[in-house]
Amino acid sequence: MQDALSGETSALAIFGLFLLAGALELLWPHRQHNGPITKRWFGNVTLYVLSGAIMLVPAIVAFAAALASHVTRFGLLDAMPLPPVYTWTVGILAMDALAYANHRLDHNIGVLWRIHAVHHSDPEMDATTTFRHHPLEVMLDSLLVGGCVLLIGISPAQVAVYSLLAMAIQLVAHTNIQVPVRLERGLGTVLVTPGFHQMHHSREIGQTNSNYGQVFVFWDHLFGSNSGRAADRERPIEFGLDHFRDAGSQLPHRLLLQPVLPQHSSPQSEDQASGTTRNRSVSPVS
Repeated sequence: MQDALSGETSALAIFGLFLLAGALELLWPHRQHNGPITKRWFGNVTLYVLSGAIMLVPAIVAFAAALASHVTRFGLLDAMPLPPVYTWTVGILAMDALAYANHRLDHNIGVLWRIHAVHHSDPEMDATTTFRHHPLEVMLDSLLVGGCVLLIGISPAQVAVYSLLAMAIQLVAHTNIQVPVRLERGLGTVLVTPGFHQMHHSREIGQTNSNYGQVFVFWDHLFGSNSGRAADRERPIEFGLDHFRDAGSQLPHRLLLQPVLPQHSSPQSEDQASGTTRNRSVSPVS
């Protein structure tokens, strides 16, 4: 009963944050949309509804893995007698490192990129883009997280806290709001911010292969995938991909079919074909 109430509280918190983000977008938008938004919003929110339904089983697997690890003391953290504050710190950082590695894999493996590209094909970027993930991506990511949670020994409480934190950070990062420069720079030294994540959604493929962080930015600094913030650029960012930009491609059935439609190539092959030169590494995650 308590777990159910906790889940409902988390869902209500995310929904409330989404409504707040939407209101802020209307009051203080960072940029104006280039075209009609109705089909985009309908497609993005529909994907979220479908993904939310499909991910029930993988989510249960992830929490069951955390519970099994906690009860059987099977995980890595269980073998180390650390004080709770260290266990929590390592657990949260481990989940964020996993999210970073998983994100890089989505960009470096062809079949995973086809699925993940649904998120990147949004020609605009706002709060609804946060939920624009193909159900297959949600399922694969959740299963991967479940396996790693079991091996690392992350507790159910840590999984719940990190999941809520990551959703909140990503929702803000996708939101089309004008963030004060000093606040952006201050928060951006540690956390993923809108200006940081906008680079990741750039139509320029060299920037798409950067800024993979989910909550914290230091993984990108550590592994050479940081490309700065949107405010550091001389010209505005154009979002999306070179294909799937028309209004019809934003409808739910087209988004669901997008991974099997033509005009797909991996970010790496596009980058090599364009001869783009970068000073940072985009090598596959090992």
